[in-house]
Amino acid sequence: MSQALKMIIPFSFIDVEGSESTLSRRVNKSIERYIRLVLEDPSNVEAVAVKLLNDEEAMLLLSSKMIDSIRRETEASWRSYLGFLGTVEEKFREEGIDVSEALEVVVEHDEWKFRSLMEDLPKYTDTMAAFFVNYRDEAERYLVVSFALLLLLISSLKAETPQQLRAIGEKLAGLANELESYLVTFMLMEEDYKIEGEFEAARSPEELSKVLGLE
Repeated sequence: MSQALKMIIPFSFIDVEGSESTLSRRVNKSIERYIRLVLEDPSNVEAVAVKLLNDEEAMLLLSSKMIDSIRRETEASWRSYLGFLGTVEEKFREEGIDVSEALEVVVEHDEWKFRSLMEDLPKYTDTMAAFFVNYRDEAERYLVVSFALLLLLISSLKAETPQQLRAIGEKLAGLANELESYLVTFMLMEEDYKIEGEFEAARSPEELSKVLGLE
């Protein structure tokens, strides 16, 4: 599967917990070893995400699951995903860990992607493809951030100690900050806003944040 296609498919709100279908079981099995790696060392989640992105079988299963969810019950899949995030937040809250701001960013990003996909597919695909073509390094980083967040969210429900959960929460907060920069970028591109020469000058999420006024 091409990196450009991975940019377009909204893997982030796959209902990983909610279904007992054969496809869901295959998806869960395909990412099981990556979840174990994250639980062993949450600080290494970005390297684990790179491994997942290079796992063609897992990526094909994830894309099939996402497409199946959209084809059958789009709104139900979204509600199930929000329920999943609510469960994640509650587990952190029980340990006195506040991840509400990070999860708000995740929801805002995923809702934008979900609504854009449903309401104007050509515009959405053009936006994501243009970002991939024009800002290749940032597009690659965006994929790593997105899949690292997905792995962290799933791993959080399987964490067995407060220490594990706290380490996951710290990575979740940091990566959510990066995700926010990308979200603003996509929204600006979608609305055809122009920032002369500044996107080209931005070579990191931190620089993008400065360009977009997030810092």
